[in-house]
Amino acid sequence: MMKKEKLTILIVAFLAILPLKAQENLLYYTPAIHQANLVNPALQYQCNTFLGFPAINAIEVDALFSGFSFNDALKKGVGIASDSLFIDLDNIEQRLGEHNYIKTEVSINLFALGFWIKDYYFTFHTNLKTQVRFGYPNDVLQIRNGNAAFMDEPFDLDLDFFGIAYTEYAFGLSHKVTDRLTIGGKFKLLQGLGNLNSRKGNITLETDPNSYKMTIKSDIEINATAPVEFVYDANGMIEDVTFDLFDDFDVGKIFEEVGEILDEVGGNRGIGIDLGANYQLTDDIQLSASVIDLGFISWKNNTHNLIANGEFVFDGIDTDLLLNDDPDAMSNFTDDLTDSIMKLFAPTNSEEAYKTYLNTQIYIGANYAFTKSLNFGLLSKTYFYDRRAHQAFTLSANLQAGKNFTTGLAYTIENRAYNNLGFALAMKMGALQFYFLTDNLNSIISPKTAKTVNMRLGFNLYFGCKKRLDVPVTEY
Repeated sequence: MMKKEKLTILIVAFLAILPLKAQENLLYYTPAIHQANLVNPALQYQCNTFLGFPAINAIEVDALFSGFSFNDALKKGVGIASDSLFIDLDNIEQRLGEHNYIKTEVSINLFALGFWIKDYYFTFHTNLKTQVRFGYPNDVLQIRNGNAAFMDEPFDLDLDFFGIAYTEYAFGLSHKVTDRLTIGGKFKLLQGLGNLNSRKGNITLETDPNSYKMTIKSDIEINATAPVEFVYDANGMIEDVTFDLFDDFDVGKIFEEVGEILDEVGGNRGIGIDLGANYQLTDDIQLSASVIDLGFISWKNNTHNLIANGEFVFDGIDTDLLLNDDPDAMSNFTDDLTDSIMKLFAPTNSEEAYKTYLNTQIYIGANYAFTKSLNFGLLSKTYFYDRRAHQAFTLSANLQAGKNFTTGLAYTIENRAYNNLGFALAMKMGALQFYFLTDNLNSIISPKTAKTVNMRLGFNLYFGCKKRLDVPVTEY
């Protein structure tokens, strides 16, 4: 395998495990922070120039367990085991919803810029993004009770897995078209780095009511983009995946190696758009709406289409085998059983191009200016993944104390969780602004009861911050 392929695997694998990228509920109504433009491109800023650099611009964190919290999963023992913790599978099963997810995201800002040209506000940013998501149904734990419950009807286990890494280059423009209406948009060029996407993930278990034989069927389709090599058996089935990290890797030619990586992944491109609008209904009420990440990536290089359609019948264990003192007999039985199960999930592979879509988000909000310094916001966020719509509602209050200090509180209902209290803080000292946001203070105060952990913090640079009378935003 070529050196550039091995290094790409390491980069994608490393990014995939980072639990990063903050949720954007409270950010939407914190316009003193330039990153709010990421969720509503119509937002404008009174400073002539904004700059964001790597390492200081943003550190963003998000991890989600929609099914259960730490406290839901563990319980204390009783009696002599009172000093121990046990996994409470019964309570976990009760807490699960119809569809449950374990999800992490990362968005690392590499560079950001905002500036005015006459009455037009321009923005540019480049981000490195990854998303990892695993979805499972609420009946996933029923299998622990044995197969007797699945005689009347089959047990269907529908699993979802999605992982992606890509670079985003976004060019934005915002303009006030009337005294009340401001519109904005962004055009994004996307460069795909790696992807793993389950088109199908169905496993079915059936039990014969007469013989108690179990039949297990697999119907799995996975699209993947990664520089790996497959080893096939005589029947054309995949039996091994090979890659050797850093084999023959020349550190002295790191820039040449990176250039080769970019050439290798260059065919995996896509486009996206963001749209936003703010409408000043009255002097005190502003309505807003935005659509974020409407787009796709076409995967053409290093693509793999894995399909597994198998069936395996388990007759049980012969009692004669259990009573047999011959260790080889049991060993042969377990080897045959293992081989049968492996064949059930052994996929075939093709290398056709395919397409994945971004996880689109729709925001609809209203903001009421109670005073010049205090405003209240109501926000609806609808976001799409796993071919389903997911909903969140946020009520927020934001206070502008002078030119350089902003703070806010928010309450969010999301992911069947009702204890999401958010907090925002932004302080400006000269050209430098420090900010911190979280949609879930509970994850800091009481992490064992939280289903989500997220925060966003960093530093921004603003220059030429003389007030523009035509820009009705929070002043600095």
